[in-house]
Amino acid sequence: AVVSTQSTGGARGPLIDLGSGDGRVVIEAAKQGFTAHGIELNIWLVLYSRLRSLLAGTSSKTKFFKADLWKTDLSPYNTIIVFGADSMMSDLSVKLKQETRPQTDIVSCRFPLDSEVWQSTSVIEDGHNPLWRYKQDETHCPDS
Repeated sequence: AVVSTQSTGGARGPLIDLGSGDGRVVIEAAKQGFTAHGIELNIWLVLYSRLRSLLAGTSSKTKFFKADLWKTDLSPYNTIIVFGADSMMSDLSVKLKQETRPQTDIVSCRFPLDSEVWQSTSVIEDGHNPLWRYKQDETHCPDS
């Protein structure tokens, strides 16, 4: 599972799923105790996710937004889940490095972040898609 003690390192606090699709990761995160947000470009998926969360009983711990990940401030989040395309990972790696705080946990599904920018702390094989786990280093301070 993308959201598990193993994949997130036991992290808690605000979590965001970038490109949240049908909301399954955000809903599972809420069940695991996170306050979880999902951003998605497709308004129908945002509305569907909200309905799924309501039916799952997690709507008080979830929020879904129609938003562009490139225009979203990621600094408030302790945990960031990414299920991106290979072509976006280099640019996303730079955005994450600039906007995350020390000790932010990042889980990247299917494709890793740019190894020139990030060092993976672990790789979890789940059968279909590997998960790479990253943690922002202590010495980094995002620009204000």
